[in-house]
Amino acid sequence: MMRCFVDPPAIFLYKDAIDFRKSINGHVLVIDQELERSAFEPALYVFCNRARDKLKILYWDNTGFALWYKRLVIVPMPASPIPKSMATPSLLAHIIGNKYQLALPLYRHDCMDAGGRATQEQLPRKLFLSN
Repeated sequence: MMRCFVDPPAIFLYKDAIDFRKSINGHVLVIDQELERSAFEPALYVFCNRARDKLKILYWDNTGFALWYKRLVIVPMPASPIPKSMATPSLLAHIIGNKYQLALPLYRHDCMDAGGRATQEQLPRKLFLSN
């Protein structure tokens, strides 16, 4: 997450890929000539490279131009979301869905179906085993 030190009233995204060897002056020229806007406006101007895995954000902060550079990385999903656990992503999604959509306490999740109703075979076993 990038922290923003300004509260921009507008954010403009340059939709074409841009050469990332350009410096601040090169980006200001693109804003002035191609976007037909003033780079001195209180706004963020967002540029991306051809592969769409890098961003440059340019803005004017009343003392000079600031240029942020961000490289986006796609991290592969781990085989197990919780290390040394048998929980699959679908089981975790089911638990979170029941907890926050149906407002079920965690101890009741294993005896409820997707609609929040007790299943016939699981409820008696759950009741007898818990005593």
